[in-house]
Amino acid sequence: MTSLTETVSANGDDGYTDIIEMMGNSSNFTAAYMIVGHAGDGATKRNLFVRFDAVDLEAGFTIASAKLQFILNANNSDSFATKIRVDLNSSADPAAYSDGDAQEGASLTTDGNSVVWTVGSGSAGATVDSPDITALVNSLLALGNWDTGQAMIFQVTYEGGGSAEEIRFSTNEHGSHNPPKLIVTYTESIKPGGIPQKLMLNELF
Repeated sequence: MTSLTETVSANGDDGYTDIIEMMGNSSNFTAAYMIVGHAGDGATKRNLFVRFDAVDLEAGFTIASAKLQFILNANNSDSFATKIRVDLNSSADPAAYSDGDAQEGASLTTDGNSVVWTVGSGSAGATVDSPDITALVNSLLALGNWDTGQAMIFQVTYEGGGSAEEIRFSTNEHGSHNPPKLIVTYTESIKPGGIPQKLMLNELF
């Protein structure tokens, strides 16, 4: 079993979008935090997105577990439902979201799969793990045009009741450099003869 940790490595690869009913949307790529929640104004919900560049997974790998990992940017006492989704356009190795993408809510191409996540309370600086997202990673690897080294984009969307509540996670821009992570454990596919596809030459001698 192999463990892989991918980290957001560019300022434009994490952020959040204000989705404002009847008024258009706005986005933030440069803050030291990203938000999922609701402004409590009856109109504005906030979804966050993360992009992991050059993910070193192959389509034939068997994924044993996968999760997103964040650092709380502020003390959190709110608790509400969110959903995690993966962008299946990631199979085309997308660049970082542009401002226009985010102002449309960083809309995703999905197969309908999502993982419900209710984040609990915690103190600023605490590590927070998502539920298992193996099914989402597998959705991407199974498309047929995924290739190792391409990007994966995930979005965490607000699914609460619309009261004033939010959770803030640190971004790549944070002064202590606490970017989001994607952590995956997997086994490699085996070629005929029992040799893993990614076996390095120096392992043969």
